[in-house]
Parts: sequence; C-alpha cells; structure tokens
Amino acid sequence: MKLSALERLDLTDRLDELMRKSAAAKGLDKLDCDDLIDEVMTKLGYGAAKAAPVPPEPEKNDTRPHVVAEFLEGKYDSSEKAKFIDVLDDLTAFVGEYLSFEDVQIGASNWVRQNHPEAA
Repeated sequence: MKLSALERLDLTDRLDELMRKSAAAKGLDKLDCDDLIDEVMTKLGYGAAKAAPVPPEPEKNDTRPHVVAEFLEGKYDSSEKAKFIDVLDDLTAFVGEYLSFEDVQIGASNWVRQNHPEAA
C-alpha cells in the first residue's frame, strides 16, 4: 500500500500520540496502546516485510569418521592397551572438529576404569 505524504504525516502524528499515551498507561490500557502502535507502524511500513520461511532442517547425517563414532560409543573401552593407544593416535587428527579433548579424556578414563580398576 502506497501512502501519500499527508497520510504518512498523519500516521506519524498518531504514532507519536500513541507512544506518549503508552508510556503513561498501565495494565490493559498499555497493551491496547501497544497493539495500536503496532498497527500504525505496520501501515507505515515498519515490520511489514514477511519473514522468509524457515526451510526444514535437513536430516542430520552422521558425518563423523568411523573411529570417532565408535570411540564416543565406548566400543574401545574394553580393548587391549596397544589397540587403545592406536585409537588415541588416530583420534588426534579429529580433536577440535569431531570431538573435544574432554571427550578423549572421558573415553580414556572409561578405558582405565574398565581395564585397571585398581588405578581408577
């Protein structure tokens, strides 16, 4: 809707009046004023643009490397010492991108707890 200059001035005056009234109003009167302010602002073109529709979120495919996924699932918690150390070496390339250092620490703690309970 295209507004003439006079219509814009009238709406701006109305908006100014409603804003003053809203500042002094309380309770339901304030809510009514705020609704009228929204209407006037929409007529002036503020907030009239419709938000772009939000595209549906794509299905999350697990793009983590296989070794990372298995480590986080606890598959290596009961593996032999040499195998576990090899897995830790493999994980160093993925720390910070697919898993955190804390994830590695937790996995190592789980391995120690399961394989050397006296040390845990």
